Amino acid sequence: MRIVVTIIILIQCYLGSGQQSSIRFYGNGASDIDRIKIPIDNPPKPVDVGGDFTIEFWMKANAGDNIATVCDASQWYFSNIMVDRDVDGPGDYGDYSIGLGNRKLMVGVERLNNGPQGVCGNTIVDNGMWHHIAVTRKASNGEIRLFVDGLLDGSLSSSSAIGDISYRDNRPTAQPNSDPYLVLGAEKHDYPGSLYYNGWIDEFRISNVIRYTSNFSVPQDPFAVDAQTLALYHFNTGSGTLVLDALNQSNGIMKLGGSPVGPVWSNDTPFDCNQVVSNTNNSGAGSLRRAILCAENGQIITFDPLLSGQNITITSKLIIDRNISILNQNIMPVTISAVNDAALEVLSANTLSVKNIQFITSNVSLHTIKNNGSLTLENCVVKRNVASAVPVMVNNGNINYVGTNIISPQ
Repeated sequence: MRIVVTIIILIQCYLGSGQQSSIRFYGNGASDIDRIKIPIDNPPKPVDVGGDFTIEFWMKANAGDNIATVCDASQWYFSNIMVDRDVDGPGDYGDYSIGLGNRKLMVGVERLNNGPQGVCGNTIVDNGMWHHIAVTRKASNGEIRLFVDGLLDGSLSSSSAIGDISYRDNRPTAQPNSDPYLVLGAEKHDYPGSLYYNGWIDEFRISNVIRYTSNFSVPQDPFAVDAQTLALYHFNTGSGTLVLDALNQSNGIMKLGGSPVGPVWSNDTPFDCNQVVSNTNNSGAGSLRRAILCAENGQIITFDPLLSGQNITITSKLIIDRNISILNQNIMPVTISAVNDAALEVLSANTLSVKNIQFITSNVSLHTIKNNGSLTLENCVVKRNVASAVPVMVNNGNINYVGTNIISPQ
């Protein structure tokens, strides 16, 4: 059945003028400053991963700014520490850390009182360029792999740190201000001799699967939330001290201090972001996907006039995990064609306004649009181009219609 919906209501426009940002640490040192602290206990948070996992992020550091001279994963706590999920005392369930030593990445893990083990990389990364870093860990045998820019840079085929290495729930501690936290940019306990990270971090994601088992192509866009994402930090807030998790379950806070005061928001990022879609590519610079992944809350995405009436073919659905608008102000609609997947999903507690766009899927078992948040459609078409008994759109949130919208079939 083909339904034409014509309802006129007031549409709220979300105005924003920010841009994508990253976090800049200055390595200022002890006293609980120049770091990001993310609570992981009381109550337990999803970010406290303990089984199979992938930790990945983008980093940039200048030569000479991080002074650790030894790359030895058994002494990771003497590196310029970037990621610290240590515990006070022996490893307990377990702990891990990622740092810089002798200009290379090192990863350390420990479980119970078995002693620290890990991996030292081979690539110099403090060269003033952005690098994609991925660390994978296998729970069954303690295997660790370190990837730099998609290439395997170091590995440990097995270790004594097997099983669960999460922070034990409700663990008694003499250091409640530092122990039950994941810390970025510093050694959480300010352990004597530990060093602090001087550089940038962006797009920090923790997943509950091993995403990479061999060399891979470096992601060309900011990360998107998926079913395996436990926490994702875009670092796009741009002001204040709150650090937002895209899932809104493991938010953190910036602890400021030192000279110059750190950490700070920085406009230096690994991505070329633009709120104007300029091509029909599935991803990459100028694409709709890139614009969505780069957008901050409140921003409006528009289309270059050359895209009027054009088709954008996407190989995986567009996921909306923030409050944005996608407005095609051109005369002819822009078509979003999903290849064997849903076209669009709005996650819970997020708001999306869309204007003058056609959404089409060729998948017979998936919806073209799934809305779990608040969705406004203005002069849009939502349809499936193959026969199917599955509804073309499913709504678990709120939908507003402005102008003439065609939902076919419904």
